[in-house]
Amino acid sequence: MKTFLAALLLLICGSSATAQKSADLLEKSEKAAKNKNYAQAISMIDGAIALDPGNALYYGYKGIYLIHTDSLQAAFNAFSEAIGRDSSINWLYMNRGNILMSAGMPDEAISDFNTGLKYATKDSDIRPYYLNRGAAKLQKRDFQGALKDIQYAYKLDSSDLGVLINLSAIYDEIGQPAEALACLQRGEQAAPDDVAILSNLGFTYQHMGEYKRSVQYFDKCIKQQPKEGVPYSNRSYSKMKMGDLEGALKDINISIALYPGNSYAYRNLGLIRMEMKQVNLACEAFGKALERGYTDMYGKDVEEMMSKNCSVFK
Repeated sequence: MKTFLAALLLLICGSSATAQKSADLLEKSEKAAKNKNYAQAISMIDGAIALDPGNALYYGYKGIYLIHTDSLQAAFNAFSEAIGRDSSINWLYMNRGNILMSAGMPDEAISDFNTGLKYATKDSDIRPYYLNRGAAKLQKRDFQGALKDIQYAYKLDSSDLGVLINLSAIYDEIGQPAEALACLQRGEQAAPDDVAILSNLGFTYQHMGEYKRSVQYFDKCIKQQPKEGVPYSNRSYSKMKMGDLEGALKDINISIALYPGNSYAYRNLGLIRMEMKQVNLACEAFGKALERGYTDMYGKDVEEMMSKNCSVFK
C-alpha cells in the first residue's frame, strides 16, 4: 500500500459564531490527530461538519483521519463528499486516488490523478501526482507510461525516495537491473535504514541472481518490521534458489499467515512445493495465487506453470 500524502494545513476563516465554532472543532480535531487519537479527531470533525455541512475541507480532513484507522471505504466516501462540494482542491484527488490504487483499481486512480493535476500549481504538488500516476501505470504493467511519469517526477526532485524506488522498479521490470540498482543505491546513501529501499535492494539483487546478498537485505527488513509479510515472501524465494527448501517453506508460511491476500506469496509457495516435488500442493498454491488476482498484477507466468504441470488446466 502506498503512503498517503498528508493534507496541507489550511486556515479556516469566518466571522459568524457558527463558523468560529466549527473552526474551533477543526483545530481540536487536528490536535487529537497529532496525538494519534483518531477516534476523537473524527468525532471533532463530525461536529464541525454538523455545524457547517457545506465546507468541503472538513470532509477532506475526515478522510485523512479515517485513513489512519484503516477505514478506507469511509475515507473514500469522505473525499468524494468533499469533491462534490469543491472540485478544485487538488489534494482530495491525490488521497482518493491512493485509496483506489490500494483497492487494485489503477484506471480509476489514474483518472483522479489526472484531475488533481489540473488543479496543482506548485512543483511540490505536481511531483507526487506524476509519482503516483506512474505507480498506477506500473500496477497496470504499462511500463513505458510509468517510466515517462516517474522520470518527470525525478526531474522535479531527484532525491525523493519514492521516485527512486518506483524508478528502480520500472528499470527492473524492463530488464535494466544495473539502472535499478543505481537508483536504489542513491536512496540507500540518503536513507540507509529505510525499509522500502532495503526491500527493493533485496529484490533487485534477487533478480540479478545474487541471492545471498538479497537475503541480507531482507533480514534487515524483517528485523525492523517482523510483522510485515512481504519480506518473508521475498526471502523465501532467495532461500529456495540457494537450496534451503525448509528455510524457504518456513518463511513463506510466515508470510502467508501475516498477509494472506498476497498473491505473490502463493506463487512463491507453489515454486517451493515444485522444488520439493510436491506437485499437487504446488498446483493448489498456484490456484490460490490466481484467485487473489496474480495475473492482473504480475503477468501470466503462474497460468503457464499451471497449464504445464496441473491437470486441472489440461
